[in-house]
Amino acid sequence: MKVRIRIETEFGWGERRLHEIGGLERSSIEASEASLGLSLTEGKSILKEIQRAVLQDQVEEISEVEQVCPTCSTYLPVHDRRPRRVDTLFGRVTVEAPRVRMCMCRFPEFPEFKAAYSPLTRILPENATPELRRLQADLGARHSFREAARLLNELTPCARQNHATIRNRLASVAACLEDGCDEAPKVSDVQSIPTEVT
Repeated sequence: MKVRIRIETEFGWGERRLHEIGGLERSSIEASEASLGLSLTEGKSILKEIQRAVLQDQVEEISEVEQVCPTCSTYLPVHDRRPRRVDTLFGRVTVEAPRVRMCMCRFPEFPEFKAAYSPLTRILPENATPELRRLQADLGARHSFREAARLLNELTPCARQNHATIRNRLASVAACLEDGCDEAPKVSDVQSIPTEVT
């Protein structure tokens, strides 16, 4: 038996894109209990590829929307594209993130001003999703930092974690809570929008 895994993205402007995620092969003749379903390694690999495809398409759609100035509706050019690493619960993903030129209507007194910003940096300043940051902080608070890193490495497809990352994430969340800032990841931040799977 051969299994092919594909996902299709439909952008807000109607374009569709098909991503080949991967495939599996199972022999019915040599079937065993170990060959039924997905192994943890296969599941991690498939989830990482799905995350990569979805994240890249989201970055492209967000950047397309951000290329229209909210003040004067001018279409803003892309300054350049840079690879950005994003840590997610389903793996470390490298995406091509465009940097968009800022509109001159915001700086009329500086007509030669040429600044660019990345919509991805604005949305995800720490290069890690709130879900991963919350889990790192939660495990770091409940276990030793090394044990928290080991659990994350063993059970999730996220990039290799080390104890220093867990410690730093917990310290960051604690500092936010002490300062009363709203940037500490909350459970409500990581609840996903229900999606229909077809």
